[in-house]
Amino acid sequence: MKQYCNICNKIETELRCQKCNKLICYECFTETPVGYRCNECVSFNIPPMYKVPIHLIISSLIIGIISGIIIGYIITILIPLSSMFSLFTLAAATFIAILSSSIIFSILNFTTNGKRGKKIQIISITTMFIISFSRIYFGGEISLITSDLNGAVILLIGSLILWDRFR
Repeated sequence: MKQYCNICNKIETELRCQKCNKLICYECFTETPVGYRCNECVSFNIPPMYKVPIHLIISSLIIGIISGIIIGYIITILIPLSSMFSLFTLAAATFIAILSSSIIFSILNFTTNGKRGKKIQIISITTMFIISFSRIYFGGEISLITSDLNGAVILLIGSLILWDRFR
């Protein structure tokens, strides 16, 4: 007697779900550590640390914008905009990138109650861009936007650190 998949009813099979014992085919099963299961029996629950409610997203975005502007102003005072790039300014930009990304991580981590994931990563990267843009705005020399390597180092290193920490 031919037996067909209970889900798609197209493919002949003898494979059964390990949980509910329904017939499933090779296209409809999901492999789990305890065997093959149908999609109804597999629960893809998102861990709570990756479930970010909309009010936390909005509040962390607002706080990220405000803190990005403040940190950008402080960085403008510490490392002014210039086309000069040396080993000392590279070291200073790297240190400031690590310091600013740690501050942004602490602020956003506190705001979101320790949540993680792509949404928080995007907010943290947005905050780093706001730091860079506010640094250019407060520096007053928009013409140096293409030749300011210190700002690029701060943006790149800070963004990579934040992306990794909110993973």
